[in-house]
Amino acid sequence: MPVKDFSTTAGSNTAISGINIAESCPAGNLNNALRQALADIRAYANSAEWFEYGDGEGTASINYASGSSFTIAGADVTAAWHVGRRIKASGSATGTIYGVIASSSFATNTTVNVTWDTGALQNESLTVWLGILSASNGAVPLASATAKGTVELATTAETLAGTDATRAVTPDGLAALWEKGADIASAATISIGEGGCFHVTGSTTITDIDFATDKAGRTAWLIFDGALTLTHHATSLILPTGANITTAAGDACLVLSEDGSETIRVPVYCRKDGTPVGAAIATASDMESASDTTKLVTAGRAQFHPGVAKAWASVTLSGGTPSLAASHNVSSVTDNATGTTTVNFATAFSTATYTVAGIPEDAGTNFDLWGVSANKATSSYRVVTAGGSTEGVGDTSFCLVFFGDQ
Repeated sequence: MPVKDFSTTAGSNTAISGINIAESCPAGNLNNALRQALADIRAYANSAEWFEYGDGEGTASINYASGSSFTIAGADVTAAWHVGRRIKASGSATGTIYGVIASSSFATNTTVNVTWDTGALQNESLTVWLGILSASNGAVPLASATAKGTVELATTAETLAGTDATRAVTPDGLAALWEKGADIASAATISIGEGGCFHVTGSTTITDIDFATDKAGRTAWLIFDGALTLTHHATSLILPTGANITTAAGDACLVLSEDGSETIRVPVYCRKDGTPVGAAIATASDMESASDTTKLVTAGRAQFHPGVAKAWASVTLSGGTPSLAASHNVSSVTDNATGTTTVNFATAFSTATYTVAGIPEDAGTNFDLWGVSANKATSSYRVVTAGGSTEGVGDTSFCLVFFGDQ
């Protein structure tokens, strides 16, 4: 009778591995029984980490119930076979597998449900061992703030909550702060779960954003897959510039929990096209009035400012024929006569009251440049090159620049 079959009732131990030690047994049996008992104790000590507890009282009947459960006949031993305790099981088809008790209950028999590390029980004769350490109030000191003794692992929810001071954080738990999370369907209120980066799908207006596990200072990036409205709220969903934002596909924003109590701020909003959020763009009339100091100027509207040249041209005359060397808002030049050239605008001026400045260019000779006021039109301007008092000098170059309203 190995150690697993010993009874806690002394009078019930009447044999050791089949050797009779009951009252009036042969004297020689005692020698053999003692030797066998020592062998049994040694065999137990060789694998003392695991013990065939059975029902805690002599030989037990352990039977297969399912791949993840078994029964112990006739005894309520749920106290020993308790949740969280490690167990080992063995059988010819099962092999040797390890797991942890998920639950135990008693009716006629004790039923033990197990979460196995790998493998499963097979319907056969089974041997089952209990780990000698209890899952609660065990001999090894519990974890503490100094991490001495056994260490318990924090769940991802505990990691996100950030309040536990004794449990150890796993790589998976840490990743819950920054990894890509599951897509979030847009809704009036959306909840941010485990992760640090999420795609938001759909087009439903969002009026509230919450963290499923909130902690002051927690952040997450949201990437919008389409157009929807983010609704500004002064205390619960604080958006840049204090106004609603209409998203576009590819836009992204950083969400910050300010106080751990659902006060959400969006300190950063990045449009996919790089357009600033909340910044007003100056219109053509804004540029023409030249008075606004808050709106942004774009390249396509800078030309409308009165201080910006609306057109300019560098014209070369060769053999009396003009040609454009370089220009802006000038579509062509026309040869009217020797030394007389018309500059044609691509975009006309609104009136003919625009201002013109020009200079002739010719090395070593004095030339003048005359404007012909009678031919000053909204769509063109005529100019004459002259040498001294002689009009219509044909071979020289000149530059013109025009200011006014278009």
